[in-house]
Amino acid sequence: MLLVSWKIREGFVVNAEVTYDGRSLIIDGHRNILFSGSIHYPRSTPQMWPDLIAKAKQGGLDVIQTYVFWNLHEPQPGEYDFSDRYDLVRFIKEIQAQGLYVCLRIGPFIESEWTYGGFPFWLHDVPGIVYRTDNEPFKFYMQNFTTKIVNMMKEEGLYASQGGPIILSQIENEYQNIQKAFGPAASRYVKWAASMAVGLNTSVPWIMCKQTDAPDPVINTCNGMRCGETFTGPNSPNKPALWTENWTSFYQVYGGLPYIRSAEDIAFHVTLFIARNGSYVNYYMYHGGTNFGRTASAYVITGYYDQAPLDEYGLFRQPKWGHLKQLHAVIKSCSTTLLQGAQRNFSLGQLQEGYVFEEENGECVAFLINNDIKNKVTVQFRNISYELLPKSISILPDCQNVTFNTANVNTTSNRRIISPKQNFSSVDDWKQFQDVIPNFDDTSLRSNSLLEQMNTTKDKSDYLWYTLRLEHNLSCSEPTLSVQSAAHVAHAFMNNIYIGGEHGNHDVKTFSLELPVTVNEGTNNLSILSVMVGLPDSGAFLERRFTGLISVELQCSEDESLNLTNSTWGYQVGLLGEQLQVYKEQNNSDIRWSQLGNFREQTLVWYKTTFDAPEGDEPVALDLSSMGKGEAWVNGQSIGRYWVLFHDSKGQPSQSLGVPVWLHYVPGTVFRTYNQPFMYHMQKFTTYIVNLMKQEKLFASQGGPIILAQIENEYGYYENYYKEDGKKYALWAAKMAVSQNTGVPWIMCQQWDAPDPVIDTCNSFYCDQFTPTSPNRPKIWTENWPGWFKTFGGRDPHRPAEDVAFSVARFFQKGGSVHNYYMYHGGTNFGRTAGGPFITTSYDYDAPIDEYGLPRLPKWGHLKELHRAIKLCEHVLLNGKSVNISLGPSVEADVYTDPSGACAAFISNVDDKNDKTVEFRNASYHLPAWSVSILPDCKNVVFNTAKVTSQKNIVAMIPESLQQSDKGVNTFKWGIVKEKPGTWGKADFVKNGFVDLINTTKDTTDYLWHTTSIFVGENEEFLKNGSKPVLLIESKGHALHAFVNQEYQGTGTGNGSHSAFTFKNPISLRAGKNEIALLCLTVGLQTAGPFYDFVGAGLTSVKIKGLNNGTIDLSSYAWTYKMGVQGEHLKLYQGDGLNNVNWTYTSEPPKMQPLTWYKANVDAPPGDEPVGLDMLHMGKGLAWLNGEEIGRYWPRRSEFKSEDCVKECDYRGKFNPDKCDTGCGEPTQRWYHVPRSWFKPSGNVLVIFEEKGGDPEKITFVRRKISGTCALVAEDYPSVGLLSQGEGKIQNDKNIPFARLTCPSNTRISAVKFASFGTPSGSCGSYHKGDCHDPNSSIVVEKACLNKSDCVIKLTEENFKTNLCPGLSRKLAVEAVCS
Repeated sequence: MLLVSWKIREGFVVNAEVTYDGRSLIIDGHRNILFSGSIHYPRSTPQMWPDLIAKAKQGGLDVIQTYVFWNLHEPQPGEYDFSDRYDLVRFIKEIQAQGLYVCLRIGPFIESEWTYGGFPFWLHDVPGIVYRTDNEPFKFYMQNFTTKIVNMMKEEGLYASQGGPIILSQIENEYQNIQKAFGPAASRYVKWAASMAVGLNTSVPWIMCKQTDAPDPVINTCNGMRCGETFTGPNSPNKPALWTENWTSFYQVYGGLPYIRSAEDIAFHVTLFIARNGSYVNYYMYHGGTNFGRTASAYVITGYYDQAPLDEYGLFRQPKWGHLKQLHAVIKSCSTTLLQGAQRNFSLGQLQEGYVFEEENGECVAFLINNDIKNKVTVQFRNISYELLPKSISILPDCQNVTFNTANVNTTSNRRIISPKQNFSSVDDWKQFQDVIPNFDDTSLRSNSLLEQMNTTKDKSDYLWYTLRLEHNLSCSEPTLSVQSAAHVAHAFMNNIYIGGEHGNHDVKTFSLELPVTVNEGTNNLSILSVMVGLPDSGAFLERRFTGLISVELQCSEDESLNLTNSTWGYQVGLLGEQLQVYKEQNNSDIRWSQLGNFREQTLVWYKTTFDAPEGDEPVALDLSSMGKGEAWVNGQSIGRYWVLFHDSKGQPSQSLGVPVWLHYVPGTVFRTYNQPFMYHMQKFTTYIVNLMKQEKLFASQGGPIILAQIENEYGYYENYYKEDGKKYALWAAKMAVSQNTGVPWIMCQQWDAPDPVIDTCNSFYCDQFTPTSPNRPKIWTENWPGWFKTFGGRDPHRPAEDVAFSVARFFQKGGSVHNYYMYHGGTNFGRTAGGPFITTSYDYDAPIDEYGLPRLPKWGHLKELHRAIKLCEHVLLNGKSVNISLGPSVEADVYTDPSGACAAFISNVDDKNDKTVEFRNASYHLPAWSVSILPDCKNVVFNTAKVTSQKNIVAMIPESLQQSDKGVNTFKWGIVKEKPGTWGKADFVKNGFVDLINTTKDTTDYLWHTTSIFVGENEEFLKNGSKPVLLIESKGHALHAFVNQEYQGTGTGNGSHSAFTFKNPISLRAGKNEIALLCLTVGLQTAGPFYDFVGAGLTSVKIKGLNNGTIDLSSYAWTYKMGVQGEHLKLYQGDGLNNVNWTYTSEPPKMQPLTWYKANVDAPPGDEPVGLDMLHMGKGLAWLNGEEIGRYWPRRSEFKSEDCVKECDYRGKFNPDKCDTGCGEPTQRWYHVPRSWFKPSGNVLVIFEEKGGDPEKITFVRRKISGTCALVAEDYPSVGLLSQGEGKIQNDKNIPFARLTCPSNTRISAVKFASFGTPSGSCGSYHKGDCHDPNSSIVVEKACLNKSDCVIKLTEENFKTNLCPGLSRKLAVEAVCS
């Protein structure tokens, strides 16, 4: 008891007086520099509180700061709840027991990303109420709750004046952010709030954060990341400088990305604040915790401030926690001098300064500051030289010796490892309950309008059903349902059938839902489930916010629609399962749970299972990556909302760029934000490239070809997640680029706030609706994606030529002037350059020029004709004025004219199903669905995007057997080197547990060996009965090969959409010692998303199941690590490295043997066509030719089923990367490009490293050759003025359609395989004659084309019987052989 009493008295003095002056808070007559941390009691559990508080104290904190959560404590007027997680008194007493102070932020408005800003929703229904202004109803309830909390604290003796820990209280919260909205009433409210608080006689100071007009004696304080720079100071010289919110990270929203703030940056700004006379710093948050239940505000994820010094689970986040702990200790060691000494500020250089605090007795403290974000500097202070790191502060507690530098982090980083503990995959373990879709007749609440959602649900549920009984009286049976919503999510059901859903996001407050719907004759039931994902938490007039559905309409066409907005709607608040409280065990007996059905296709389903608590005492999380959106409970406690399907801008869930890897390891680096180390290296590289171009005189201002330069890339997607640092970084990047003085404009793509003179540009599949942010900037499209990339195990995406042309024509129709195809030639990811992860070595991209450099026809030719058509309009497009004319539903014309009389028109039909015929300038024009016609003279159509006249090439991969260069050898021989599994040479290190794969290899290799061993006793049952234990491995990615006692056991792998995987395989163990060797590997590094350098890879769990003792967990065993494979180290693939081992030569190389190097001397394939390497029969590995790395090979079959791909692609309608996929079930990449320039005539050294086993005898070269060509042209296809390749103007002669066939150079048309004029069907390679066919078709085509390399066949009366099949659209289909 003596010890406990001493500890409590160490922290607190009985009846301590808390006052302040202009320097600091004064507690019992003593000045204090205080470090504080925000820990919110309802965002953790009472069981966690002691550990969290202890870790805060261990980290050097003096104070715990918390809000008080009004809506938790007073859910109904006069009804209070302070139980369990809401037990504020228990929380404060736990802080007191550990000898720390409390800052109690009563508010009672708190914001805090907490639903409704902490207000109970019943306030909304108080007559005449207006929140947070001089409004009597609001002030009554605010004072009532504030008084309740203050009196509760007094009753428990918790104020410092009573011997308790509370030394500060806060009233209101960041009110100045909205103060202007309330006019003069706001100032009256601020004065009232301050007076009311002070009048409660707590005997401790009150504060108002971000409130520069806080009336005496209330102290105004700072919130932000840089209060040492931004805080203008207290509004009275008698008030101390207090920092109530130093944001250690930032909250994350669904669809957003995590914000990571470095330990160095936090330490710099804390130290600067102290050096500039600050005396209180609070970290918001020190532990963020979890938004359990429905407590998160709009779109905020369940995890809160996970990047704080203590993460969501209460674990140390290093080096942040440790670095700040060291800082606190250093500041505390000299706090007396800081508080009592005289401060002096002086310059140490252009960007350097110092602060000195000196007492009369000679005690001295100095802060030496370097504000240069790029360069370390040496400064002179008191005749001594000090080196200061970039953007850092050195602390000298004796004005002589440096004991701490903010940028010098000595704390070792840690990494949180998520290890799967239990799997709930067994269908038998689950039960399900199907919720009910209410119809209009099921509802009792009715209204002749769409009700506001929050006012209807009263925050009792996220869900509100809008139901309608609908009589079908439209002319169409499949109208479009159009819904406008100001809620967060909407799901639509027609006659109890789910037809689709849509959602908004954190930044866009409304969204629309457009769905085709089948309406039955007679009565139909429309049910729309509107969902809130948290209530708003901030802003003026919060009580007036509108959420829910805004309008509902059924549309057959623009001229025929049925507005349902003011119909009689029926309403149901919440789901049936919520009303029944199915998540509570005591209610389960009254509910009919059924066996798990086809859950993949069901909506509104409740799932239930029972399980034992996971072993151990580590924090526990629930992996919901296989789910969509919903809420989860354990033992009746709501874990919170989950929303896995809402992906961020790069396709990753929120709660689950191309820069060099070494940059990740520069201390303190955070990519792509206002971070000094990153900006230093970025500027250095940018300057290097610009200077290189200047030296070669390559900018247009020097007579060179470079007319544009780009800085950053698609940063607009992420800027908001970096908050103020994102904006500052974007401005810095633009300014830095412009200062390079290139003499050409700079652009920033997808950067909506690009500052002048930088031009913002568009990247997308469609940019016709894009508008630059300034009228003085041209409309530029930097990335039009003509295809998409491919991943190992994925599908092969294709974008039709018609759609690419449509997007380009629409762009120029709407005022575009610069357009770029990304990619026009994708090429090859040679070596290990492919990213992703899992992106293939081929980067073909379905581009107009294929991976091998051949034109991809018809795409290349169709776009060529488009470019010529647009060029015919160029002068008037750039110099004329435009007028937009509606020509009917979904059809419009944009007409450009100039004073000279020139005229050009683009007529577009954006209907994705129906062709249209329109009248324009007294002429009739037919437009296929989803197409644009170009009229360079406003009269003649020279091009339509949907009418492809260009030929299609037939491309063949011609196999060429490998030919041995040594002609004296009768049989082909391979050189062989076999590697042993596991550690080779000297181990790199040994460690208990696992390391991150990427952080360990630092991208110097794909490979990292993990080896350990286990001892198997002779009495193991599996040795007697012949069964096999099972090796169970969990990995974050990307792949692994497993070996036991030198024998290959199998391969595990993730894929392009999910890197993590599970490996489960029976293995052969023997009595005695057994070696487990795991070759873990990456398949390219992450290429997208901010903070991607924190995305890890590698093992998380290794177990062996099936031993006498059950399952053995090897995860914490001692593992021996070795980077790379030995052949890489010896460089067996090039130069002298080829001679570093003794190759074994054989004409019968081993097959299906893992870890094998193969070498052969081969001749170059004959001819001059592009060359590939056929690796269909190999497993996975790397290939080289003459020391040049061809790249990773992996003929992995696509994991998708045939129904996931298409046989024919409908170009009509908006494209997405999964719309027109092929290759399901086929090898993702069979052929690997080997540039001809890498070959010598003979003596070429081909080296293969095979990881898992293959058949090298079946490796061949292939020649990529155009073997034939096709054309398909209809009579109505435009050709005016474009018959000759060189024409640059329109001719007024008759539109004569034609087909052109061209074979590659040195080849001719040797045969006509098919020719038909009439109504042929099919596609190139499989044409068929129709019912209408001109029998002379083949004769005409052969006469025009045989033995020619190029020919034209006109669709004229002289050539074909044009009177055939009257009334039908006739066309000519041709297939010819090139040889």
